[in-house]
Amino acid sequence: MTESGEKLRVGILGLRRGLTHLRNFLQVPGAEVIACADRLEIPRQRAREVIGDRPVRVVHEFDDMLELHPDAVVIASNGRQQAAHSIQAMRAGCHVLSE
Repeated sequence: MTESGEKLRVGILGLRRGLTHLRNFLQVPGAEVIACADRLEIPRQRAREVIGDRPVRVVHEFDDMLELHPDAVVIASNGRQQAAHSIQAMRAGCHVLSE
């Protein structure tokens, strides 16, 4: 929960390793997964199966997810890109959990 008592809006980047984070955050009462992103279709499809009928956007690009203004993002992308993705998310005003 945020300080104002609202659910923490979470985005997840990278749906191979990040699929576990998606499953976990979907179970956290004080969190609301609003979007997840991966450039590859197979991980996005697996995420859709986990999400089911919940109102979570599944997008191709990280920028598209950041446009939804999550409070926090999980960075589970390629290790060589994690620092750049983390900086991009922080510049967008997000808290970051980087694997």
